[in-house]
Amino acid sequence: MDRHASARLLFAAALGAATPLASQAAPRAVCSSGRPADACRWFVITESRYQFNLTDAGTTGMRHYLLAEAGLMRNVSPTSAVGVTLWGGYDFGYEATRLGISARQRRWVSPHRSVEGSLGLAYTFAGDARSIAHALGAAGRIDVNLTDLVNFGLRVEWMPEGGRCQQQYATSYGCYESTLISQTPDHILYQDVDRTERVRVWRVYAAAGMGSQAGRVTWLAAGLLGILAAAMGDCCSSAW
Repeated sequence: MDRHASARLLFAAALGAATPLASQAAPRAVCSSGRPADACRWFVITESRYQFNLTDAGTTGMRHYLLAEAGLMRNVSPTSAVGVTLWGGYDFGYEATRLGISARQRRWVSPHRSVEGSLGLAYTFAGDARSIAHALGAAGRIDVNLTDLVNFGLRVEWMPEGGRCQQQYATSYGCYESTLISQTPDHILYQDVDRTERVRVWRVYAAAGMGSQAGRVTWLAAGLLGILAAAMGDCCSSAW
């Protein structure tokens, strides 16, 4: 075997040994959508979700609940990722805004499918600042995620809803106990104490959502529609 043939054989052997190493690229530090550990160490959550109330129709008769969620997750093994997300939404059935923070875990079933769940705290804003609906609750969910593009699942919330009043405290102006403070021949003074009992109820929602870039697109669309609605409202109100 001449020297040229030997050199060609050595080059072919070296190329064959190097090809598998080149094909195994190092995972990226952060991905803009969910990918397993062999592709990303961290990935961003950007989701929008529509939820349908399976428990009741609320006080307005509407079962719609729109929610947006964002956060960061880390692949801690080839099949598991954990992270934290912030979310906010509007429940049309109760005309209530909710904000929350959740711990989240994702279990990779395949490179493009996962099962995941979250659990965290939520705060409800409804009515004026003194409303009993301004209170802390909890929320959790479990989903099947497909290619980090769409997801389907169930959401459970434990949220404040108005309040209960014992019969002896029920009045035409609310739930109050009147206590005599002072009495004179010309004047009687009572102090009213609010006896409304804080109530939290369980609600279950069927959910379908979009993640990754699709979720960000819906955020942009919702923002543009909100700006357009506000502009039209200002225009029409000023013209009126």
